[in-house]
Amino acid sequence: MSARLPLAYTAGMSQENGSAAETRPLYCEVALGVPVPRTFSYRVGAQWAETLQVGAVVRVPFGRRERIGVVTGIGDRVPDVKGLKEIAELLPAPYRLDPTALELARWVAAYYACSLGEAVALLLPPRPGTRARRRPWDGDEEPPSDPQILLPDQEKALARIDAVLSEQRHVGFLLHGVTGSGKTEVYLQAIAHVLEQGRSALVLLPEISLTPQTLQRLQRRFPGRVAPYHSRLSQGERCAVWEAAAEGRLPIVVGPRSAVFLPMKQLGLIVVDEEHDPSYKSDARPRYHARDVALMRGRREGIPVILGSATPSLESYHNAREGKFELLTLPTRIGADELPRVEIVDLRERVGSGLQILSPPLEEAIEEALGRDEQVIVFHNRRGYARFLQCHACGHVETCPHCDISLIWHLAGDQLRCHYCGFHMPRPRICSECGEKVLRPRGIGTQRVELALTSRFPQARILRLDHDTTTTKRSHHRLLERFGRGEADILLGTQMVAKGLHFPRVTVVGVISADAGLHFPDLRAHERAFQLLIQVAGRSGRVSPGRVILQSHDPEHRVLRRVVHHDVLGFLDEELEQRRQLRYPPFRRLSAVLAAASSEALLDEVLGDLAAGLRRLLRGSGVEILGPARAALPRLQRRWRGQILLKGSLSAGGKAAVTGLLEETAHRHGSSRKVEITLDVDPQQLL
Repeated sequence: MSARLPLAYTAGMSQENGSAAETRPLYCEVALGVPVPRTFSYRVGAQWAETLQVGAVVRVPFGRRERIGVVTGIGDRVPDVKGLKEIAELLPAPYRLDPTALELARWVAAYYACSLGEAVALLLPPRPGTRARRRPWDGDEEPPSDPQILLPDQEKALARIDAVLSEQRHVGFLLHGVTGSGKTEVYLQAIAHVLEQGRSALVLLPEISLTPQTLQRLQRRFPGRVAPYHSRLSQGERCAVWEAAAEGRLPIVVGPRSAVFLPMKQLGLIVVDEEHDPSYKSDARPRYHARDVALMRGRREGIPVILGSATPSLESYHNAREGKFELLTLPTRIGADELPRVEIVDLRERVGSGLQILSPPLEEAIEEALGRDEQVIVFHNRRGYARFLQCHACGHVETCPHCDISLIWHLAGDQLRCHYCGFHMPRPRICSECGEKVLRPRGIGTQRVELALTSRFPQARILRLDHDTTTTKRSHHRLLERFGRGEADILLGTQMVAKGLHFPRVTVVGVISADAGLHFPDLRAHERAFQLLIQVAGRSGRVSPGRVILQSHDPEHRVLRRVVHHDVLGFLDEELEQRRQLRYPPFRRLSAVLAAASSEALLDEVLGDLAAGLRRLLRGSGVEILGPARAALPRLQRRWRGQILLKGSLSAGGKAAVTGLLEETAHRHGSSRKVEITLDVDPQQLL
């Protein structure tokens, strides 16, 4: 490891008898995006000596290739490193990170137990300096739309936000409004206040599929001043947005979780819409949560952060009850007298009558809506045609050779596919186990629902929105635009259709299997299912009276009963009480040690060593150790998976010690190809 260098440039310069200053050798420390808990020393060439600063982004040789890194220290003391290499390039000034950004990176590294280099890499676009053919915010500028007249509850919420904006201080707001209550208009008018102050605003959305409608509303209100930032932009387009935001040429950016790290000039407000959504949590190192990073960034920069949702997360609702957040409520819908009527269809009564994807009440509701020239959304959170094929004779199910999961039948290409590793094969004509020719489809996917809708409503224009129909750039955008223009009568889709979309002509929402997410082996299963059902129900009846049909084999389930009555607060209070009794988040912190190995026997060895080491390390700390246990999906992508849960608070030092133990254990059992061990702080799923 290299010697520690000062954090500021203090290279020796001497003046004797008026002679020119003599510059001594200059060295710097660079944080690189690798999972190594240290920085790397480099020599600074004369051409960079006058301009290099802490926070500068540089290109440096690293092994046989070059990497992008950030300078964290500069000095003139020679590091104790042999064969010191020289930095290859200093990137332009817009890429330099200011002290606040570096401080945020240090917090991410400490809290989420990753290296500083990995945290710093989050603050940079991929391949910095790449040129774009077009700028994502270019286009025909329309006259700005006028602000809408606010309801009294909206006015009250906005007045409180504006007061904090005027004081330019940090407050975390939880804006809890029923679906269709006008949360976005509150955001827009708060952003207008921010722009009047000469400051900028950052709007976070959970998924790219939600970006088009929100982006359009922002662009109409603030033409020429808004740009998207997400992974489906080209690298050059992302760099263009990054540079424009850093230079103050772009005051509003909207995007999913990665946008939280953008270097907005004079940032004045962060909005986290649909704050409850699990998509804000990264599932790869560093495993950060964008909502929590936004709150920390707001605290460090002294600006308000608005968390908006019709179905707040238990953590945010608990923080509001405890006074850590300020709660603002919008209990009334705009343009509608009441929330849509929710009905449950008991599918148990139809067992034995054959597979019936659309129940008579749902068919009737759709037919009536189409007869009134209204639109319908049908929600089913399973893509493909059938969940699996099963042999009629021996019961065998074709499974993925790399994952412990059944293969899903897709009509496109007539293939069986694995949604985890991408494996696919032609649909077999005979059973691979017994040779029987009758292989029956089991379970329902969106393709099968689409065929049922087409058969029952042959005159209806149907659009399907799922991962299979949105593989090309802007494809989801085009599909939603077509539905918004009235070019389709029925929008069928997975969770892409459930969140944040506003289609005034939708009066009926049908849910094919309302209890599908209720029985996952995960502590947040009920919370996630409730949120998704409330959100999709909220797409109905934005202007005219709405109707929601939930088809279920478990119609008396407490979650569904809360959905019927739109009882969000009742559900949150009930779920919080269960979490309190079980001492789960938000009442105790939770971390997960995730292990993956190339064989089942090796995984067992690793988990045994980890459990013993963690019990020694955390003895007397108050942290409870649960496990080890197999993951709910025990094998994915040819790797066996297991986990150990740590229930209780880990200090920054404790996380560093645990991370060290994980690295030692992985090293002891082989290379990263054989064993991978990760600490997931505040995990959002345990599958």
